[in-house]
Amino acid sequence: MVFLRQLLTLTPLLHLVLAQHQHPFLSPISPLNEDFAALANRTLEFWKIPGIALAVVDGEDVFSGGYGWAHVGNETRVYISWITFVL
Repeated sequence: MVFLRQLLTLTPLLHLVLAQHQHPFLSPISPLNEDFAALANRTLEFWKIPGIALAVVDGEDVFSGGYGWAHVGNETRVYISWITFVL
């Protein structure tokens, strides 16, 4: 139940991403900017979630980012290239 609550807390992050989307005729700008990274890292720290990798798909545009730690014990960061599937 705690994990579900933590996961649902990340939902506002996705709303922030979608709210920053550009006009479709302009070249796409990633919504996963420095402000989003700061918010993601604060949220991960607050909920004690080690790390997350995510992707935002909007038509043919795909934006992805990794935040936090993949392995806390050996201080391995989350890298977006490690994503093997998208739900």
